[in-house]
Amino acid sequence: MFGHRARSVRDDEAGVVEQEVVVRQGTAWSPAQIVGFVIGAAAIAFGVVALVRTGLDADEWFSPVETVLGFEHTQLLAVCEIGFGVLMLLSALSPAGRPLMALLSLIALAFGIVVVADAWAGRIDRWFGVTDGNGWLYIVVGGFGLVAALLLPTVAGHERRHVTERRDIGRPHTAH
Repeated sequence: MFGHRARSVRDDEAGVVEQEVVVRQGTAWSPAQIVGFVIGAAAIAFGVVALVRTGLDADEWFSPVETVLGFEHTQLLAVCEIGFGVLMLLSALSPAGRPLMALLSLIALAFGIVVVADAWAGRIDRWFGVTDGNGWLYIVVGGFGLVAALLLPTVAGHERRHVTERRDIGRPHTAH
């Protein structure tokens, strides 16, 4: 993350010392961070709109079921989406968050598969109000996030500085 590399060139006849300095600063980043940010922000927005439509009542987590952009939601699903989005945004803060992004994406992918496969259909439908459309959305988002977290590179940032200075580099002095 932090480092320093220098290369010097000497020209004894002209008395010039040229130095190239490469300074690595803690500016590493990954395109996966952008993906995590977009997924997190979208999940928060989606969850907030759903929560506004369903309301927030601690006694009624599983109802009412409301539609947001064609996807069914209960209060519980809306709160889960907001939590997922916040964690995804936290994972997007640095390349070190990629393992969290991969885990969250894997959870979304697995949840989508459970929904589409109708595993635990009675409970999943009642608790979250989800349909196959929701399942496919979570499969796509989870798969995309997982691929981004695992395959996109981390780019190390650096700054190059060229320093040229003229100085006497040990030429013999002649006496007059």
